[in-house]
Amino acid sequence: MLKIWLPVVLYVVAMFAAIPYLPAVIIAFQRTYPTIFAPFFIAIFAIIVTLVLGYVVLLRRCWRVSVLLWMAVIVAAGMVMSSFLGEPAEKIHLLEYGLLGILVHCRLAPPASKSVSMAVVASLAITGAVGCLDELYQWYVPNRYFGWQDVAANVLGGALGVALLRGVLIPAASAAVPAVETTSQAVA
Repeated sequence: MLKIWLPVVLYVVAMFAAIPYLPAVIIAFQRTYPTIFAPFFIAIFAIIVTLVLGYVVLLRRCWRVSVLLWMAVIVAAGMVMSSFLGEPAEKIHLLEYGLLGILVHCRLAPPASKSVSMAVVASLAITGAVGCLDELYQWYVPNRYFGWQDVAANVLGGALGVALLRGVLIPAASAAVPAVETTSQAVA
């Protein structure tokens, strides 16, 4: 069981290990390159969206309207949510916890699973719990603070990740696998 959850555990450990050092790195980057700081984060977001779209195109070789709608909704939701977050560095919560949501959900529900409602709820609960622990840990780290807005961004980032996985990536992957046809002919 630990082997299955090892990527999630390592990812969470890496997130928590970076908490004391990440602000200093971000501030140094922002002071050194003030004109490219915000465009840098926009470029990261654009690269991620491009990679997801490229993945879907490679798997599907054609577009389905539902996949395009899911992508549009997810991108729009991400943009709306990020507009409520003040600094560009705060927007990292959406990406960071989106990936965590994907990792957790993949451990709870196999990609081909049709019954996913409990896995989605459990994924969001686990992601939210890790997000709360993240913020509680920051309360004790010098120059960091606890923020309910950050907890909400963590949960919403996890929700975006699960929505991306369930709405775009899994349908694209399942459509790329040819359906196996069965015949009910009797063998003579």
